[in-house]
Amino acid sequence: MIATLKRREFITLLGGAVATWPLAARAQPQMAIRRVGLLHSGASTVVNMRVAAIREGLSGPDSQRDLGLEIIVRLADGDVSRLPALAMDLVNNRVDAIVAAAPPAVQAAVGATTSIPVIAIDLESDPIASGFVRSLARPGGNLTGVFLDFPDFSAKCLQLLVEAVPTLSGVGVLWDPTTGALQLKAVEAAAQGFGIIVQVFEAQRAADIAEAFYVADRSRIQGLLLLSSPLERIPLTLKRRLHGGKS
Repeated sequence: MIATLKRREFITLLGGAVATWPLAARAQPQMAIRRVGLLHSGASTVVNMRVAAIREGLSGPDSQRDLGLEIIVRLADGDVSRLPALAMDLVNNRVDAIVAAAPPAVQAAVGATTSIPVIAIDLESDPIASGFVRSLARPGGNLTGVFLDFPDFSAKCLQLLVEAVPTLSGVGVLWDPTTGALQLKAVEAAAQGFGIIVQVFEAQRAADIAEAFYVADRSRIQGLLLLSSPLERIPLTLKRRLHGGKS
């Protein structure tokens, strides 16, 4: 009799557990959505690659890991004056972090928040010289990320151009002022050492690139050096001109 009662109690409890388990599972808290803002001065044709890279980096062997990730993209379409408002829009959207590409975007993000982490992808400037951090050992603030020493790379590129064209006496430099003057100063110093005249062509917006190439072509310069800039895409017509009409 006792055994029978225990068996009945067990079956009753088991049935209750089976009935209530789905309800308990549904009551568990859902995965928190992580919101990452991407701030870029370029156009979508350039930024799509960066978005894909961010997703790949944040996802791991577990395919479920990136399901709670939302990337909010804000693009300036070549007009850096829009970046401060776009950065503030990301702050108002309560993103968990801001990925800022290139110096103008980094500046805008740092100016918009002192609490949200800002991850810089800055390939053109020195973070200390630009005032982004106090020092490399103790940067302080809410900024981290990657800064590459492109001024030295730019000077090296000029050296390679001189070695390729030993008779080079003058060179044009396509420079985006929004990236700062570090690259330009490095190239000018290297050119002075080589005894080469430098002619600077400014291109602050994507629309300025065609005009810069037109003026450079009329100036009959012997070589052209393109400094690193978030304006990463050269129009196809300019590519064809550079390659003698071939795309």
